[in-house]
Order: sequence, then structure tokens, then C-alpha cells
Amino acid sequence: MRREGTGEPVGDPVTVEVIAATGVAVSVFTASGARSPARSPSPAVGLGGARAAGTGRSEHRTSGSLSNGKIGKMGRVRTPVHGVGAHTRRRKAAAVGEFWPVPDVLAHLAGRWRVARTVRDLGTGDEGEFTGVTVFGPLDGAGLLHEESGTFTWQGVARPATRTLRFLPGRAPGTADVRFADGRPFHDLDLTSGRHVADHPCAADLYRGEFTVRDADHWRTVWRVRGPAKDLLLVTDYSREA
Repeated sequence: MRREGTGEPVGDPVTVEVIAATGVAVSVFTASGARSPARSPSPAVGLGGARAAGTGRSEHRTSGSLSNGKIGKMGRVRTPVHGVGAHTRRRKAAAVGEFWPVPDVLAHLAGRWRVARTVRDLGTGDEGEFTGVTVFGPLDGAGLLHEESGTFTWQGVARPATRTLRFLPGRAPGTADVRFADGRPFHDLDLTSGRHVADHPCAADLYRGEFTVRDADHWRTVWRVRGPAKDLLLVTDYSREA
């Protein structure tokens, strides 16, 4: 990837986005896996199109993470419940680790979601958080445009952060083909069982994401990022806005 307007390389799509998230120059991992010198360590916040606050640079990032550094245990797949007592049954189902099947992921995601994300550098112990809103709106042609905006706080410093993804219809009915803002492929997404695991290799690093749906109004992404110079955990919870 190259810096917008200059053609200058700025590293791999995921890790450079921390600049976009914080709006300041911090330590990032370049495509070669080396840390930028004389700067404080800081991880990526998410994969997707991101614009550095106050810089005009267009970057990319990843959302999500893996609980305690591991893919979550597989729960029992359940069918949706409706009618009297449905909300209570959904809450009980979530409490015991069951998943909520989604027959059409694009129809399910459409709308506004509150977002709460934690970011942990497992190598240094540093932690950050992002809070904001994600809007899944109509995309020209077909699919959804994912636009996220909010505030990312890292090492006590809060900065505005944004990211953009494209959710296109997948190969199988009810699934999605998730792409970066510039059209590059990111991962597939199939929530017909209520749970999906996807890998995104990037140079020497591997991004592994777990997606779980708790009920009609709550879902989670968990991304674990591992590489020669990375060990990151990103957990994002989504709650549908009324």
C-alpha cells in the first residue's frame, strides 16, 4: 500500500491504520515486519479503509479479535425464537454460549450499530479502546457500505477514527464477500450457523477472525493478529440501535 497522493509505501494495510486511529505518529509495523524506530508501540484497530485524523492519509485496518488469544469454543447452533418470551430465551441462549443463525447476513446487518472495541498488544500489555457507531447502508449496485466512526483511545490519548468496508453478496445465498474500501478482498462471511471463522494472510502475518451472533440485536467479532513482530487481540461488540 502507498501513501495517498505521494505513492510512498507506508507498510501493510492493517498495522499502519493505527496512525488513522490516533491521528499521531506512533510505532507501526512495516510490511517487512520491522518496527518504526523511536516511537511508542501501538497496534492496529481494525481492517478497512481508514483516514488519519488531520493528515488526509488513507489507510486500512481490521475490526475484532479472539477471546483470550484463542478462537472461542463452538456452542450449540440454535434456531431463532419468536413471540412471547423470545427476548428472555435469547438472553438465556447467549448466556450458555449458543449462537443465533442468520439466514441472510446482509439483511441482518443493515442499519445502525453501537460499537465497543478493545485493543490489546499481548506482547507489551498495552491496551486501548474504540467506541462509536457503525452504519451499514445501501451500496450502489448491491451489498452494503460499512461506515464506522468514533473515538479511539490509546495510552490515554483520544483521537477520532473512521473506517470503511464493502459488504458484497457472497457466492452462496445469504453470505457476504467483505472487501476493503478500495475493493481488495478481505474475507468471506457466512453466519447461517451463527458463527464463522475467517483467515486473512498479510505478508508474514495472519489475521484470524471469529464472528458470533448472540441474538437478533447483538454480535461480536474477535480478531487475533500474529506475526514475527505482532501479537494483537481485538474484540468488538455490536449492539443494534433502536
